[in-house]
Amino acid sequence: MKTVLISFITIVIIQLFIPAKMIYDRELPKIYGEEFKFETRPIDPYDPFRGKYVTLNFAANEIGVNRTEKWKGGDIVYVKFEKAENGLAIISSIHKKEPRDTDFYLKTKVSHVQRGKKCSVFINYPFTRYYMEETKAEKAEMLTMSLDREKQQIISATVKLYRGEATITALMVNDISMEKAVGNDKIKHYH
Repeated sequence: MKTVLISFITIVIIQLFIPAKMIYDRELPKIYGEEFKFETRPIDPYDPFRGKYVTLNFAANEIGVNRTEKWKGGDIVYVKFEKAENGLAIISSIHKKEPRDTDFYLKTKVSHVQRGKKCSVFINYPFTRYYMEETKAEKAEMLTMSLDREKQQIISATVKLYRGEATITALMVNDISMEKAVGNDKIKHYH
């Protein structure tokens, strides 16, 4: 009887530990991460299980590399970023091994490699969905389409990076959150 009770308690602890660890790992970038803004062009699809979200396509997904290095699609890589003059993130370097000189990098995969006179590596971002309230997601799609035509506003995702993990903290139109921008008359847009 005593071994059954000990086994039961052990199983309960394991079942509680695993989801708690998963949540903890996902929250680390929010707590300790460095914030980067990535320029994006959002579109608004629907997932019947998760609801409305905005799919994010990122502009800064390419870096020139040394032609002698072997890169191929699907490779796991570690990407370091820097902030450009306009405040947006750009890829500063890409590595096959985890960087030891910083905690603020992204672990991801190579999308594809373009070879020619110059060799470029394209990466996949693991954060491509930003969930919004259903009514605001539709308005956000209309707003981003009108802003994309005008090319006057910068749409960006604010992302925190920490030890390879990333968490999107906001979707922004210039320096206003998308949630506020869909109801803001100061943002110039057409319906």
